[in-house]
Amino acid sequence: MTRIATPERRKFARRTFAPRFAINLLRDHTQVPAASVNFSEGGLCFRLRQALEVRSFVRLRLTPE
Repeated sequence: MTRIATPERRKFARRTFAPRFAINLLRDHTQVPAASVNFSEGGLCFRLRQALEVRSFVRLRLTPE
């Protein structure tokens, strides 16, 4: 199966990276396991092992590679 390339419509280019990072929930100080997917000037994409409540306050700590 051949995949057809579509033009990039995002405002900022995405970059993959694999730093270690931790997400801590501020309401009860628990840590949520996470894995980075990519980042750009406009934001950060990561996957969590559990869903967060909408509008959860978190602290994100990045550790460079």
